[in-house]
Amino acid sequence: MDPLLHYEEKYYALQSGLNQVIASEEVGPSYISESKKMRALISCVIGEVSKLVVDVGLLQVDILTNEAYYGSQDVQAQAGAYNLRAIQAGKESLLSQKVASLIRDLTNFVSHMKNAIDKTKELSYQLYALFNEWKDEQRLAGNGFQIGYNFDRICGLGQTYNLCLEQLIDQLEDKDKIEQCLLQCGEPNTGDVAQIWNEFRDELNQLRLESARFEVTKQPPQILRLGSTLKQSIDLRFVFGSGLTLTKGYLEVEAILLDEPEVTAGTWKDEFWRQPHIPASYTKLVHDKAKVTQWNNGIFSVTLSNIEIPDKRKKVNEKRCSASAKYCFAFCATLNPPDSEPIRTWTISVPFALTIHPNQDANGWATILWYNAFALPNRTAFQVILEVDVHYFLQILSNIFLKETGRGFSDSQKKFLKLKLMGHSKGPLTWYMFAKDKLNCSMSTKKRKGNSNSGEKETKITFNVWLFKIMTMLSSTTDQENEPPSPMDSDSSNSSGPNKRKKQRKSPPRRTATMHEKNAIAHYWREGLFEGFVTKEDLHAALKVESPGTFVLYFSEAIYGGITVAWFNNRVNEINKFVPYMKTDLDDNPIEERLLSAPHLHFLYPKIPKEQVFLVDKKAPGLYGYILNLVGYIREGNW
Repeated sequence: MDPLLHYEEKYYALQSGLNQVIASEEVGPSYISESKKMRALISCVIGEVSKLVVDVGLLQVDILTNEAYYGSQDVQAQAGAYNLRAIQAGKESLLSQKVASLIRDLTNFVSHMKNAIDKTKELSYQLYALFNEWKDEQRLAGNGFQIGYNFDRICGLGQTYNLCLEQLIDQLEDKDKIEQCLLQCGEPNTGDVAQIWNEFRDELNQLRLESARFEVTKQPPQILRLGSTLKQSIDLRFVFGSGLTLTKGYLEVEAILLDEPEVTAGTWKDEFWRQPHIPASYTKLVHDKAKVTQWNNGIFSVTLSNIEIPDKRKKVNEKRCSASAKYCFAFCATLNPPDSEPIRTWTISVPFALTIHPNQDANGWATILWYNAFALPNRTAFQVILEVDVHYFLQILSNIFLKETGRGFSDSQKKFLKLKLMGHSKGPLTWYMFAKDKLNCSMSTKKRKGNSNSGEKETKITFNVWLFKIMTMLSSTTDQENEPPSPMDSDSSNSSGPNKRKKQRKSPPRRTATMHEKNAIAHYWREGLFEGFVTKEDLHAALKVESPGTFVLYFSEAIYGGITVAWFNNRVNEINKFVPYMKTDLDDNPIEERLLSAPHLHFLYPKIPKEQVFLVDKKAPGLYGYILNLVGYIREGNW
């Protein structure tokens, strides 16, 4: 099924329901058009009843006047009174019939309005479901999924819905006239009618207030730094009913920072009618207010820029900041509807992680990735599912890599990652496998010549840290001279920590196909030249049948951030590999130079001459022939 049809069906279903309430006669009958006919009939009957009440009263006056003038014993007076009473009796009988007809018409109208309001409530659930599904897509977009819902179109349906509410409220404007008519007739149930009308109006006013949507259309980045200023703005839109107006020409929005316990304590849920309890301990921001001005009929927008996030540790005397904790911005504003108490409306942003140093970004990324993918439906207190289907999770990772690096995962790469995540386990994937369990991979540095203090660090890392490092290396926008930007549109402006100046190597210009690329490895990955992820079995099977000198580039399993070059050694019938290259190695001598200088490497897998990939001029590739000889190579091992 075409995904667009799914959205069109949702739009069409809601529009069809709205047409049942508000459509014009040209389109077909609707609740409002029928109620207008009923009101016209009731108004006509009220006019007739009022005239009959006046006529009966005048006849009674004539009878009394006649008796007073002629005397009650006068034959002529008796005859006149008899005729007047006969006329009066006829009028009273007709009045009783009209009153009974009015009561029937009012009963039908009440039943009709009840059905119309029930239908409108049903439509409100459909409308709010569209808003919430759009918000779910915003959350999933952080993991590389496309947003399919059109927010402007949903707002348009919301405006039609608000028009339904306004016109239904208009159908109740005859209440005073009906009450007066029933009082004239001496009907004992006049108070019941007034109560029903008031209940209808209260229900519709409540629906109108609930329809005042307050949505974040441009979300903040999902990895932020304490003590930083957001470079990106946050956009919000209000979708009001026509009965909601601005006070003094503007509406002020305030942003506050909430952590997970504060969200839990404040019952900040997605039910739009809830008025949250704002905890006294919330974190105040700098540049946290903005004024809303009218943008379009019934729709208002606001942009908050340069929000500053204070260092929350200072507030609670904390020394550390956990990147696994979730935070959000809450945006609050006060509406002033007519004939009603002011109502405080609110919305919250997607959750984000707060870090104090780039080395926390990997854990923050994992926290937000898992939330975006596996948040519980009501998203109360940011709760998530802890056990998930591994194949769905791998597809999410593929989408994220496609978004961040320009290339997703193949089936064979997913096979490798599944093995890396779960081993041979057949159960569900857990959060602990992804972000807590340690891999057989260390943050290591190789011993450098003349540096006896340098050695391998045995700090084991988790899968998310290992993969995050790879993703930042492959990001097409990564500038190797500065701190790499975090994925998920992170914003780390004004964050602490100086940028270290890289050592510059004096050498001839790089003779590579990507000499103008800031990140050549990212280019090779995007073009499919960098295998990236491969199991030992697949690597052995692939290289064994290829021409001698065929090599593969992939990420090291054991050395954090390392890049491995492997080829099949026919003399010993096994895979040989160079010691994994670290970023510092490639800063000194790019991978193109290293590969071109290796005389025993000829083809990039499967059958691409290495000169076609890495060389752009006619000069011999042996210009840097000394480079790899200094590094040496090792035989098959866990690299």
